[in-house]
Formats: sequence, C-alpha cells, structure tokens
Amino acid sequence: MLPPIQNILAFVTIVELKQFKRAASHLNLTESAISHQLSRLEDHLGRKLLERGRNEASLTSDGEVFYGFATNALRELQNGVSAIQSHNVNSIHITAPRTMVAMWLAAKIPEFYMDQPNIELRLSATDRVCNLKHEKIHLAIRSTPNLRDGYRYEKFCEQYIFPVASPEIAKEIAIKGWDQVVKETAFILNETHLGEWKQWSEEFNTTCPDERKMHRLGSYDIVQSACIKGLGIAMGRYPLCSEAIQDGRLVPVFEENKFFDTPYYLAWSEDSPNYQSLRIVRDWLLERKPRD
Repeated sequence: MLPPIQNILAFVTIVELKQFKRAASHLNLTESAISHQLSRLEDHLGRKLLERGRNEASLTSDGEVFYGFATNALRELQNGVSAIQSHNVNSIHITAPRTMVAMWLAAKIPEFYMDQPNIELRLSATDRVCNLKHEKIHLAIRSTPNLRDGYRYEKFCEQYIFPVASPEIAKEIAIKGWDQVVKETAFILNETHLGEWKQWSEEFNTTCPDERKMHRLGSYDIVQSACIKGLGIAMGRYPLCSEAIQDGRLVPVFEENKFFDTPYYLAWSEDSPNYQSLRIVRDWLLERKPRD
C-alpha cells in the first residue's frame, strides 16, 4: 500500500528547502504538522529518512534512495495534470515565485478575466527551478531564467531592496536617527534572503543591525505582514511591497538608498500550440508590469 501523497510531498519539500520551518511555510502548514507528516511516512516505510539537526535536516542513506523515486513520481504526476489541462488551447499555464503570485500577480487576475474572458489562466506558485518545456509551462516569471530551446525571455521588472517600517516606527526613526534606532529597535530577518541587510549596509556605508538579535521569519510575505503590524524594521522587496507603500501601511526608511537585486524576467515558449493565447497573456502582463 502506497503512503499518502501529502506525506511524500512534505518529505520532498523538507529536503529541497533543508529546514522544517521553511518547508512548513512553503506548504502553508505549521512546523508541527509537517513534522507529523514526515513521521507518518517514516512509520509507513519502516525507515528513517531524515536526520533532524538544529538548523537543517539531512538525508539518511535510505532517505537518499527514496528521495530520487519520490521526486520522479511527483514530477510524473505534475506532467499528467499538465498533459490533461494543456488540451485546452485557451488555457495558459503561468509559473511565478510564491510571494510574487500572492503579493502581486493574484490581484491582477480579476482584471484579466474582464479583458479576456475566453482565456483560462492556471497559476503555479513555486520557488523551485522548473523545466518549462517538460512541465508544459507557457509563461514563467523568474529572477533567474532557466531556459531550454524554444523559449525566449525579456526583463519584466527590477527588483530592489530597502528598509521599511510601519508609520509609527518610521516616525521614531525620524526623531532618533538611524544609528540610535539600530541599537534600540527590533529588526526582522528574512531567512530566504540571508545577508541582505549586510549587502544593503555595505552598499550605502550605513550601520548594519546585528542579525543575531533579529526576529527570524521564513519568507518575505510573513516578514512584510509582521513589519506592517509593528514587529520591527524589515528589508522591503520591490515590487512585492509596492502596494503596502502606496496605501501607507509601510514607509521607506531611506527614500534614495535602494539596492538593486536580480531583476525578474518573463519567459515564454515560442513553439506552443497555444501561442495566440500565450501572446495575448504575455502582452497583457508586460503592459501591467510593476514600475517604480
């Protein structure tokens, strides 16, 4: 009897992200829930698959064997889903990083359906490297395009980082000054972008807060939500924070000190049988791409 697929997915995600906390955040589960799913899988197989370290999880010898089969099985299932869904010539499959989908792209979908009611969009929110052709993905938004023959790409938008804070904390910074605030005020560290505070501080010759004393959170969407609620000063990431800045929930600490990170690119298939619909979606996205 096969183990439940959600337990296999939990195992593969932990291996790929190397931490229970990151994997739980990625699957929208609690850390306890994803740990239980792994334990149920190990009980089902009668083998220990992962060694649980303080900071990272590592594969056992049995885990290495099972991981190869598990990833292949999940890939084939995804291929089966894509093969069935791709029969609809008006269905366009888009992939983008999870935070980009949640904090920018998803809000655009109602407007798209008003403009193009006859084209169906399928969104895959994932941070993993995708084989676009093999997985029958028509369009991809990525910070580093990983392309095969038959795909083209162009820059979609810039991505840059800068400190942000809630309006209340921003007022405190304006009164006390940055150097004093660094000593007294809480900061937030995004565990998916370790080192970004150091990068930014070195670029602008500014006092760097001590990362060892920061609140550590597992992904940017969680970081931004906590920052808005006043947990501390965070490193904002444009374009993900643009809406929160526009409506006043977040305030840039320094207006000019913006550190440019890897841009986002839009990649698409040139030989897709859905090319007419693909081109409509591509042009629609490019017309509405984030602008500073």
